[in-house]
Amino acid sequence: SVEIIDPEELTVSSRYLSGILNDFLLKMHEDAFELKDLSAQSKLLVKNADAIVRNFFNFILKEPMSKEDVSKATGIPLANVVALLERFEKAGIVKKENDKWCLTKNG
Repeated sequence: SVEIIDPEELTVSSRYLSGILNDFLLKMHEDAFELKDLSAQSKLLVKNADAIVRNFFNFILKEPMSKEDVSKATGIPLANVVALLERFEKAGIVKKENDKWCLTKNG
């Protein structure tokens, strides 16, 4: 928020005020467009990263592996591997059996 302390009264022509407001609206529209573009790029990056990780899992999970072994084989930190494995489990790509992860028929 902005507070104008001095002067208490200000006279501005409508043309000048319209110009200021139009410039402000233009900047808001530009920022909104850029935000939408960045959001689309982010979604695409997440989709591509998921595809790469899925390919890793398809390659290394031909035999059941522990989460630690998956982390070591992929170079992905253990906490992130667990999150990814759980997400792919919900999607039906991998499953956990006896503390080991393996591909499902869909994987």
